Amino acid sequence: MESYQGLESEADYARTSEIIKKPPLATLISSERGDYDSIRNRLTHARVYSYEDKSLPDKIKTPNVAYEQHSTLSVDSWAPNIIIHELDWDDYEQQYIQTVYQDLHAEFVKLQNNKQKEIHTHIPVRYESLIASAIDAGFSPLGAFKRSIGHKIETCLVLVLADDKHSHNQLPLFPEYGVTDGLLTIIPTVSEHCEAFFAEQQDDVAVFWSIFPVRSYTEVKHYCQEARLNNILGVGITASVIENSSQQVVGRVHLRPVVPPKVADVGYGIFPEHRGKGYATKALNLFTQWIFSEAGYVRIELGIKEGNEASERVAKSCGYVRESICPCRLKNQDGSFSTQISYAKVSPFYCDKGEKIA
Repeated sequence: MESYQGLESEADYARTSEIIKKPPLATLISSERGDYDSIRNRLTHARVYSYEDKSLPDKIKTPNVAYEQHSTLSVDSWAPNIIIHELDWDDYEQQYIQTVYQDLHAEFVKLQNNKQKEIHTHIPVRYESLIASAIDAGFSPLGAFKRSIGHKIETCLVLVLADDKHSHNQLPLFPEYGVTDGLLTIIPTVSEHCEAFFAEQQDDVAVFWSIFPVRSYTEVKHYCQEARLNNILGVGITASVIENSSQQVVGRVHLRPVVPPKVADVGYGIFPEHRGKGYATKALNLFTQWIFSEAGYVRIELGIKEGNEASERVAKSCGYVRESICPCRLKNQDGSFSTQISYAKVSPFYCDKGEKIA
């Protein structure tokens, strides 16, 4: 029951790339996608240089709120058009984590307009709630970098205060606690799930219907480790399907935004020893419901290799409609190409003409 979107290919998924030409601190450089665990070993280490803009205040205080919160502002001499913002992590209290960026928004806009500079904020990746708060306040993720803090290496996400130049097709964060129908729960993929993901590649049926080459254990582990940060960066969502009774990882689902706004393609797969239980249909239904109701997407597309009747039955059972046949669309393991059978489903909150239903 394998749809064609399995482990993603390098060509399909954007990687964290150089955002600015030269600056060491403000540059987000990576030859590979970042993640919470291994990004520290695979991203370029950002070296901190001196800051030179003396007209910029060293500190700003959150105004008109009931708590004390300070931020540090600085300008990298290699990127004078960018103001770098960081919260003073020792100052903020947990109960204000959801509002701190909203409280600072007016100050950011004022500073941006007065100085004619971009505002970048750096947030350690472990502060997921704070990242979500910054995104809600109008920041868009750009990439990630690592730096030295004493004897420790810390990985940070960089977000820019969004404007016309930095339009971001925001991909909602899949909930950390997951979604469930009582039988299955779909949660964000983490490195601990890599054993099940790797075992799938040992199955002849899964390999036959996949369009991607078999990956090494290390590659699969990196893929699982990178899943959450890729979601934050807007690259795509990879989530694991958990059987509630056993707490085993029984499958996976994927979502990737495509070029038109609010359109995405979806993939799914149930691991060999758990097939025949109707889990593929249940997982795709559950994931589809979240994509429409919570993520706000209008259309989901699904491509299946010609001849994969089991996957077609799953798509039809979940209300996906067969739309077209695309010859030579999907690559096979032997280097040949198969025909893609294209399915799609439109959100129940929109009519066929694309108008929102009240």
